[in-house]
Amino acid sequence: MGMQSPMQPGAGLLAEIWALILLSLLNPAAAARQLIAMRLPMRVRWLGLALVAVLATLFIGITAQIAERQDLNALGSAMGAPLPGFAIQAGTILILATLIAVVGQLFGGKGRFADALLLSVWLEFLTLPPTLLQLLLLFSLPVATIPIALFVLVAFIWILLVFIQTLHGFVRVWPVAMGAVGTLVGFSLLLGIVLVSLGFDPATGAL
Repeated sequence: MGMQSPMQPGAGLLAEIWALILLSLLNPAAAARQLIAMRLPMRVRWLGLALVAVLATLFIGITAQIAERQDLNALGSAMGAPLPGFAIQAGTILILATLIAVVGQLFGGKGRFADALLLSVWLEFLTLPPTLLQLLLLFSLPVATIPIALFVLVAFIWILLVFIQTLHGFVRVWPVAMGAVGTLVGFSLLLGIVLVSLGFDPATGAL
């Protein structure tokens, strides 16, 4: 009777990550519950934030070099630079997690910031594989990156709404969508007022 080779730890981890990716696409609510049930230490969540921000910045920087865009404003160029890009990516995830936690609690939600941060980091991680695919397609079939980008946008919005609903225990997702739109509009207006008051030019993306 032959000996069966044990599964390598790394292979098992990759299989679990892949299974969670598929679950996030097919059943975002179940994926959110599974992530929250892991009860990961806070330091692991912060480490995940840093790792995802680094990878996202790396992919954006490589894409910018390949595409050789000359029409980017200062903000667009900064996103492809190592340190400013990392700060923008990490800050965006952190702001998203804060808004999910705070606004959800204002409407009677029960979710915690720690879990909002975990779900936000995982949501950003979900965008990395299609971003890598788009990066590879830039060499062979650039036009194929357009439908991929549209799919990622739609999937991101849907998974985000279900994650918020599951985190806070809301019954229906459509009120969550309305609240998310209102929060986005309000935050965008507030951010625009602050940036303009600081001398930021929206047309050029520079101070």
